[in-house]
Amino acid sequence: MTAPNNYAGFPWRVVACLVDFLIVMTATGIISLIAGFELYLVSSFLKFDQDTMRLAIQIVSWSVGALVPTLYFAGLESSPWQATLGKRFFGMKVTTVEGRPISFARAFIRFLLKFFSGFLFGLAYLVCLFTERKQALHDILINTVVLKEADDSDDQSESI
Repeated sequence: MTAPNNYAGFPWRVVACLVDFLIVMTATGIISLIAGFELYLVSSFLKFDQDTMRLAIQIVSWSVGALVPTLYFAGLESSPWQATLGKRFFGMKVTTVEGRPISFARAFIRFLLKFFSGFLFGLAYLVCLFTERKQALHDILINTVVLKEADDSDDQSESI
């Protein structure tokens, strides 16, 4: 298998990331509302005091806030689509540097490494502007690339 060479550039990745952010925030909000309502029903039945209720809401909020993004990114990037909805919409997919699909474990580690990139004020994302394969720091560390599907009407030298 030959290594791919149609790497997705920084502008494509930023736009896809914004779409994914909106999807994840919307899904997290909806699931949190549903979980909060369910928690309210349970707490009124079990007669929770205010402190117990506050703690339960915090636990549910943190759990939903952690699980939704994790399952969204790691689950979709390791699925047959090999992409989140944002990446898929713009014709991108995540693969190994050899062009193979990534496992859930690798997608999960890639997702966690994005937080490290975020702690560096996003500078680790800018690395892709200067690398041959257009890899951000988390891609380099986990040996992945983001590919852009070739389109006959698309000029491959164009960034976006």
